[in-house]
Amino acid sequence: MEGNESGPVKLSYKDLQQILQVSKLLSSDLDLETVLRKLLAVAEDVMTAEACSIWLVESETSDLVCQIATGQVGQQVRQVYRSKRGQGIIGSVAESGTPLLIPDAYQDPRFNPTFDRETGFRTRCVLTVPLVARGKMIGVAQVLNKRDSSGKEAVFDETDLLKFDALADHAAIALENAHLHREILEQKLLEKDVDSAKAIQDSFLPHTFPTPPGFVFAARSVPTMGIGGDLYDVFELENNKIGVAIADVSGHGVSAALYMARTLSELKHIAHRYDRPSESIKKLNAVLSEQFVGGRFVTLLYWVLDVQTARLTYAGAGHPPALWYRADGSMEYLQTSKGMPMGIFDDAEYSDESIQLHPGDRLLMYTDGVIEAFNSKGEPLGLDGLKSIVSRHSGSPEDLINRVYDGVYAHASSDEPLDDIAMVALEMIGD
Repeated sequence: MEGNESGPVKLSYKDLQQILQVSKLLSSDLDLETVLRKLLAVAEDVMTAEACSIWLVESETSDLVCQIATGQVGQQVRQVYRSKRGQGIIGSVAESGTPLLIPDAYQDPRFNPTFDRETGFRTRCVLTVPLVARGKMIGVAQVLNKRDSSGKEAVFDETDLLKFDALADHAAIALENAHLHREILEQKLLEKDVDSAKAIQDSFLPHTFPTPPGFVFAARSVPTMGIGGDLYDVFELENNKIGVAIADVSGHGVSAALYMARTLSELKHIAHRYDRPSESIKKLNAVLSEQFVGGRFVTLLYWVLDVQTARLTYAGAGHPPALWYRADGSMEYLQTSKGMPMGIFDDAEYSDESIQLHPGDRLLMYTDGVIEAFNSKGEPLGLDGLKSIVSRHSGSPEDLINRVYDGVYAHASSDEPLDDIAMVALEMIGD
């Protein structure tokens, strides 16, 4: 950096000692708020400035947002100020990545005097430097209005600029380390929250199934994020009947899981009051529509199995059709004539269908994560692909679910699930 006619600007031994002390001070803590406070305190002291502020890049907008500020109007600065990249003094430094020394703010077109007029503060000279860590622009540091050793008004010079820029190099690394540390802590906290939510969700799933004579059940749920919106339930009803439900709520994560847990809880409560599946779904839809939450909607397939007659009655709410794999090897998807997703229109209509089961028949209900698994060519597994997987099966309901699960991921050619998956399988084995 060039200085006056006497030659390049250089820092004194005292300046270098101060910078080293500041570096040690900032690197001694990993809490972001603490690092910010320390940085402001030492910057204001070392630069003998009336005010200091730190602006960090907001990841969502790339705006520069004031994180902390000192001086008589520091609180007001934090409350109202943000700067677009490329605009004003702060934005210009963030855009160019070059330190900026302005001896007289009112003579620079980038300076906006509005804040001075509103607060009564008088900005005289401005020193602004970029905060760059590991080649990444993370923010800007600024000091205002220099005072000399006796407290009189002074003007920042090239030596001050060199010193402040050197301080900023150490500050940027400390801020970035603190930011990464915060992200790690937040991630660990999120993982802990997800683990807790997963345990709660798991408590809503049945771990044992009804064991009526002649029938065997199996089920599995595999969420993409450890917790998700695809759930199932199998529960006993009055008069030797079994209720079986599978559902998929729009979205993923904790909020979807909580909404789904509530949905299936409501269904189990409602199902004991109505004989026909369509009546239960209609009532459940009315409840969800009345308390419409954040654009959520639910698809659902609900069976009522009469154990004595082996008659299965079913209704659907916009859910993929169950696959009926008969003992003779033929297969059929069980479509419904009416049934839109729940939680949208409270007057939606739903229809009942029924089939007669025979020993050796198997049924599979599933969520759309099964048939919408895409391979590297962008081709979904689809209904035909699911049929192909099921046609090669001859084991128990649990074996069937495992075969389908393996087939989905073999098709997707990925170790990572593409969507939440849930399945329920039923087999009639006879007396």
